Amino acid sequence: MVVEKERIYLLDTNVIIDFFRGNALTKKRILKFQSLNISSFVYGELIYGIENASHKDRHKKQLDNFIKSCLIIPVTKETPKIYGKLKT
Repeated sequence: MVVEKERIYLLDTNVIIDFFRGNALTKKRILKFQSLNISSFVYGELIYGIENASHKDRHKKQLDNFIKSCLIIPVTKETPKIYGKLKT
């Protein structure tokens, strides 16, 4: 028997915004993921967007509900090292 490894996805800001806007393909894909992961940078970008948007309360509730399903990946001392290797 072959057991497939769980794939881990790190969502970026644009994908999450597409999801919030109701993009059908994005919703379909995201809802299939076993876990939702975002970086602390992406979380910050989403909060920034809300602070500059109209209807802040509605967007804040939407983000708060979404974040309940996410693991927020923190930045550590190793993050730049990993980034540099991946970027290369």
